[in-house]
Parts: sequence; structure tokens; C-alpha cells
Amino acid sequence: MYSKIIYRFLFCFSFLLLSLLSLKANKAQETQKEGQKLPSLQQKLDSKKEEGKAAMPKESQEKFAKAIQKQKNDGLEYKAFQVGDKVPDFTLKDKNGQETKLSEYTKKGPVVLTFYRGTWCPYDALTLSSWQEAYPQIRQQGAELLAISPEDPAKAKKLSEAKDPQFKRLVDDDNKVAGKFGLAYTVNGELNELYKKEKIYLKELNKGGSEKLPITATYILDKQGVIKYAFIDADYKNRPEPNLIIQELKKIVEQ
Repeated sequence: MYSKIIYRFLFCFSFLLLSLLSLKANKAQETQKEGQKLPSLQQKLDSKKEEGKAAMPKESQEKFAKAIQKQKNDGLEYKAFQVGDKVPDFTLKDKNGQETKLSEYTKKGPVVLTFYRGTWCPYDALTLSSWQEAYPQIRQQGAELLAISPEDPAKAKKLSEAKDPQFKRLVDDDNKVAGKFGLAYTVNGELNELYKKEKIYLKELNKGGSEKLPITATYILDKQGVIKYAFIDADYKNRPEPNLIIQELKKIVEQ
């Protein structure tokens, strides 16, 4: 009789011990996954740059580089909102026509705002895919990601065979919000002809038919809508690393 009691006790104890060890292992895996370093976006962008150099005529490359340098010389990057600025509230629609109000998200926690040109841009397509990979870790910090573009959703390219990104992609009709942020510029003259030569017709691709684009920018806003981090670059081939954005979010959360 006593031997049966001891046997049952040992069996129950062993089962409980194995369950605890399993829970500990699962928690360790979740923690490791939460802090897992994401693949480098810059490496992907650099590879795409090399592909572009091989595919595009040198003359076109030089004209694009000249246009980018002109934007930098004109101070477009510095005219945009910077760290410490409080951004205006706005409401934009997603591809399904559902409205998203910025303040509804900032009151819940930090918000990552990223402006991009459109899925027709291979650098944007790569960046959006990287944001998709980073999105679970962004949410783990209690933050939200909103991606903003003037692109007409009906003209947007499918990023992959996978399901649509989990984060919201908002339509900035005529770049009204990008304009308020100081990011919008009109593509005209020689630069517009270069785009058309590459079969990129902005009037057809942009919602509202404008020939404006935003320079690439990514912001982190706190609950008050104040910019705590800013990446602004007239060169559309440069973007912030999602790993860096996650680290910056952790700093804000810990404050």
C-alpha cells in the first residue's frame, strides 16, 4: 500500500517537474524571439542598389543622383519636422476606406510613422517587407506602426504571395499630411521625365493624380504626439534599420 502511495507521489512530482521545465523552456524561447535581431535592411537595400546600377543607364543614374543632391542642398530634409516637434493630428483612410486617426493611437502608446513613395519603388517594397518582419516586436513594445503613402491602393503592387501586412498602410491623398510634415515635393522637369522613362507615371499611381512625392522619413511619436526620433533622407535608397527603431522604442517605454 505504502509503495503504491510513494509511486503515485513520485509520478505526480515527476509530471509536475516536467511541466515546470517545459513552461520555463517555452518562456525562454519567447523571450529569445522577442529580442531576436532582425535581418539587416541596409544589406538588402545595398544589394538592390547594385542591381539598379547594373540595370539603369549611367546617364540616368547621374541625373537621379543630381536631383537627390539638389533636394539636400535646398535643405528639404531640415525643413521637415524634427525631434522635439509636436505633430498635427490627422485622419487618413486605408485601402478599404476605413479611417485612422493618429491621436487614437498615440493615446495608447508610442507610434512609428513611416512615409514612403509607393510599392512601385523597389526600395519601398523591401522596406515594407522588413517592417512586416519587425511588426511583432514593435507591438511587443506597446507601439503601433502606421505607413503613409500617396499611392492609390488600386495601383499598389502586391509585396509577396503572403498575406497583406498586419500594420496599417494609409493613403495620403495629394500628400496633404506629408506636406504638413514638410516632406512633400513636386516631381517636375527633368526628374519627372526620368520617372516616365522608367515607366513610372505618378499621375496614374498617386491617389488624386498629383505628381508629388514624400522624401522618405520615419518618426517615433510619444503619447503626446511629440517626435522622439526622426530619420529623414532625401535619398530614397536609405532607410532606418528596424532593429534601431525597436531599440529606440525600448528607450521610450523605459522612461
